[in-house]
Amino acid sequence: MALLCVSAPVLPLYGSEVESIYIELKKGTLAGENFALSGGKPVSRIRQGRFVRIFLLSDTKTTIHLHGYNLKAVVKPQTQAVIKFKAQAAGRFPMETHGSDGSHKTLLYIEVRPQ
Repeated sequence: MALLCVSAPVLPLYGSEVESIYIELKKGTLAGENFALSGGKPVSRIRQGRFVRIFLLSDTKTTIHLHGYNLKAVVKPQTQAVIKFKAQAAGRFPMETHGSDGSHKTLLYIEVRPQ
């Protein structure tokens, strides 16, 4: 099962296209092996100006934070959460889990490439 992938653009939205990323976590760890690697870390590449939907599924309750865009989602077991944003800022942004004990764990990087 592909657990981290970027789909082809699917819908025009305000003159831009939408890209979707699907992430599944098992015990707080990125599940599966079907994702691009850069420097040994999972990375999902997106073009600047696109609208992005990140679909999240986890077997445990966790908080996911996309740094740089300062977006968060609380993911409950077996309940899909979605983070939506327009990829305006170019760069490489870590997506992390935030534990109740204050710990942070990088799951992957969202890389927004300039147009």
